[in-house]
Amino acid sequence: MHAIDECALRWFLQREAGGASPGTAAQGFGAVVHALAAGVADGDLPADQAAVRDELDLVWDRLPFPVSWASSAERAEASAALGRFLDWHRADRGRTALAAELEFDVTVPVGADTARLRGSIDRVELDRDGAVVVVDLKTGRTAPARAAVERHAQLGVYQLAVEAGATTEVAGGSGRPGGAELVQLRHQRRAGVHVQHQPADVTGRTAATQLAHAVAVVRGERFAATPGPACAHCEFTPVCPAQPAGRTLLDRSHDDTEQS
Repeated sequence: MHAIDECALRWFLQREAGGASPGTAAQGFGAVVHALAAGVADGDLPADQAAVRDELDLVWDRLPFPVSWASSAERAEASAALGRFLDWHRADRGRTALAAELEFDVTVPVGADTARLRGSIDRVELDRDGAVVVVDLKTGRTAPARAAVERHAQLGVYQLAVEAGATTEVAGGSGRPGGAELVQLRHQRRAGVHVQHQPADVTGRTAATQLAHAVAVVRGERFAATPGPACAHCEFTPVCPAQPAGRTLLDRSHDDTEQS
C-alpha cells in the first residue's frame, strides 16, 4: 500500500503491467540481511557477530554483483548492517520479541465496504503495557523524513492489521497496537541504529484514509503519476507523463500516430 500511496502509476507498472526489473544485487542484499535477522530472532542463529558473519559468507557470492569491488564494498555494508541489528536486538528496549516474518491475512473495514490485507511483518514485539509493536527492517540507502514516517502507509497498514487480529495468536490475544518502527540498518546514529517511530494513534484517520484511497485506486483503475522524492530512483521516468522525458516520448508517439 505504501507503493500506491507514493505513486499509483509506478505501482501499476511494477506489479500489474509486468514492468518490474529482474532481481538486483540491492534486492539480494535486503533479502540476505532480512533472512539472517529472522534467523536470529527465531533462535535459529545465535545473536553473535561471528556466527552471523559466517552465515553471510555462505550466501554472499550468490548475489549478482557486476564487479568484484562492488561485491566487497556491499559485503562490508551488510556486515555493518547486521552488526547494528544485533546491537539493537540485544538491547533492553522494554519489549519482548514474539515473531519474525509473521504472515497475516485479515479483513478490515473500509467505509461501508471491507478490504483484505495480506502480507508479512518483519518483526512483532510486545511492550511492557501489553501493546503490539510492529518493526519493519530497512536496508535502503535513504531514510524518510520524520513527517513522512508519521504518515507512512506501510506502517499504518501493519497497525490496522494488528487491530484486525493479525498478531493475536503470537501476542496472547492482544490486538492493541503500540506503534510501529522503521529500523534503518544502513544508518548509524550516536545512540545506535537509526530507528524511526510511528505512534499508535496513526491507526485512526490517517491509515484508514490511505487504505480507502488505495482501494479506490485499484478498483477504479485510476493509476495517476505522483511526482515526489521517489522519482529520483524510479525506473519508469522515461515513460512517465509527469516527467519531462516521459512527456517528450508521449508527445512524439502522439505526433507519429497523427501522421500515420
